[in-house]
Amino acid sequence: MKQAFSLGIIFCLINSCTSNNQKQPVANSIAKQVEKSFSISSIGLVEFVRSFSFLQSSTMSQKEIDKLYNKTEKSNPLFTDYKGDTTDNILKKYLERSGFVQGDEFLISKFKYSKKPDTSLTNSNGERINIYVYSDTVGWGDHDKITIYNSPDSASAKATIYAGVKYVLLDVIPGGNKELVLLNEHYLMNTEFYYLEVFEIKSKD
Repeated sequence: MKQAFSLGIIFCLINSCTSNNQKQPVANSIAKQVEKSFSISSIGLVEFVRSFSFLQSSTMSQKEIDKLYNKTEKSNPLFTDYKGDTTDNILKKYLERSGFVQGDEFLISKFKYSKKPDTSLTNSNGERINIYVYSDTVGWGDHDKITIYNSPDSASAKATIYAGVKYVLLDVIPGGNKELVLLNEHYLMNTEFYYLEVFEIKSKD
């Protein structure tokens, strides 16, 4: 009886090891399936400003202020390079090819953006990638993000959206694939700020 019991235990151990060995390839297969086939990330932003600081001037007459205000309002925001960031300068050069950035000026009227949260693009491999730009109007922007997906895979990147969704899809970075250029605007201390943030979408070979 004891011998039969011992043989039973040995058989169970052998069966358990065999079963674990059989499950291993399945686990590896699942891991391969959930591996991301593409990604999205912010590679930088270019900042432009239009300043109305003269509104606080104590040396100008109201007539002079009004005249300067009208002139400034019709002008284009100017590139700011106070950080001395090389990435900003390189991105600005790339954006100049788009036609809505000229030298140090952001030509707002030529930035033909979309407000639709849903869009898509086809990459150089012929793959269609769906895009969803989410503006968090409830949580004070804490959950603003851009999500790309092509069932069953998806990837997201944190975004900041102050005054509604405004973006274009352009081949900004040389390579044949389009990037998403997000426009953000906000006003602070008599200054209008315009940020063009570039999100790169990459596919794995």
